[in-house]
Amino acid sequence: MDETKLKPCPFCGSQDVDSCPEGERSDGEAHLAYYVACNKCGCNGPIIHTWCTILSNPVAAREASIDLWNRRAK
Repeated sequence: MDETKLKPCPFCGSQDVDSCPEGERSDGEAHLAYYVACNKCGCNGPIIHTWCTILSNPVAAREASIDLWNRRAK
């Protein structure tokens, strides 16, 4: 699977950003939510939950969190 490149932090400009899973399920399945975080200033993007009916697929939730992080005002 191709990895989507994360843009730098919109606040501090750091390239040290990661896609972060949150809330591992008790059965060891995929995480319940994803967000992108800056490891320098601590800024977080929106949390996308996999329990949402539209984004019940963890891969889709992860990609949606990355898309929202990468979105910039024109």
